[in-house]
Amino acid sequence: MADYHLEASWNPVEGGAGRLTLTLFNPSSEPLSGFSLAYRSQTRIADAHVCDGASLTRQVASFHEFLPPEGLSIPAGGRWRFTVDGLADEPKHRTDGIRSAWLTLGDGRRVAVGFGGLMLEGRDGGAAPPLLPRGRVEQPYALLPRPLSLGLKAGDLAAILYAAEETRPDAIKALKTATTWW
Repeated sequence: MADYHLEASWNPVEGGAGRLTLTLFNPSSEPLSGFSLAYRSQTRIADAHVCDGASLTRQVASFHEFLPPEGLSIPAGGRWRFTVDGLADEPKHRTDGIRSAWLTLGDGRRVAVGFGGLMLEGRDGGAAPPLLPRGRVEQPYALLPRPLSLGLKAGDLAAILYAAEETRPDAIKALKTATTWW
């Protein structure tokens, strides 16, 4: 189970391939400082780009490495968010996001970072396509214990849970365990 988690979201930008917003969450019980963040992604950053809240230090094909602003410390339960305007191409699917991620700490150790699929912001995804054939489907679900009622409707995916700023370390650990099981 990774001690840190990285989320990436994409926003359309008129006249360009969009904006990438990256958020590194620190659900550990210790503050995080003196690190660099690296990840691999099909959504590559263009040569002409603008970073806000970070600096791109190295990029080779799908490999990207960022440094936080000097002196940044992410408290336990805190997060660091930065944006990159100027992508090489517009992502086509949520799998175009992060494929692997890690931190390089001040002492040279590398620490794995958990991550989710690329999220789309600023645009309505529209109605979900039908997952079941039209008509009444009697028992398409394999749920035990069987719920009293169950409905299927279009909508967003379930929300992802994160600890609020200044959450107690024992609560952060419990949330981390719950999200791992989920």
